[in-house]
Amino acid sequence: SQIERVPDYGRVLLENSPAQEGDALLIASTSGRNAVVIDMAVAARERRIRTIAITSVEYSASVPSRHPSGKRLLDLCDIVIDNCAPLGDAAVQVPGVEQKTGPLSTVLGGVVVNALVCQTIANLVERGIDPPIYISANMPGGDEHNARLLAENASRIHYM
Repeated sequence: SQIERVPDYGRVLLENSPAQEGDALLIASTSGRNAVVIDMAVAARERRIRTIAITSVEYSASVPSRHPSGKRLLDLCDIVIDNCAPLGDAAVQVPGVEQKTGPLSTVLGGVVVNALVCQTIANLVERGIDPPIYISANMPGGDEHNARLLAENASRIHYM
């Protein structure tokens, strides 16, 4: 929780990645108020990298920015996808407990990212491009299929 508040750390993270002009960068932060994601969005814009925020518009609009600029992630990204997480990212009220629990941002973020992947695949197919899709390693031939795709795309996969 403290690291996400360190000014300029987001810029350093981006500078130490292979991201470059023409790329798209997904930045997820449900509150969208901390320095790391804001600095990363600013640095991406400077490098002409398109930014897509996955954030809670309600949550972000309800809390002040912690960044010196006063900006929030949703103020800086090219595309904002609302994960619809409630204020505080807690959905379940347990009787006898004041604070809600049951965060939703992780599961909602997963749904959003997987929906983006599915739509991207559909867009590629529509353009006549055969997308490289990993299959479950638990399917017959899965390990071999995935190893082939990894080898073919090794120059584009930087963190495996």
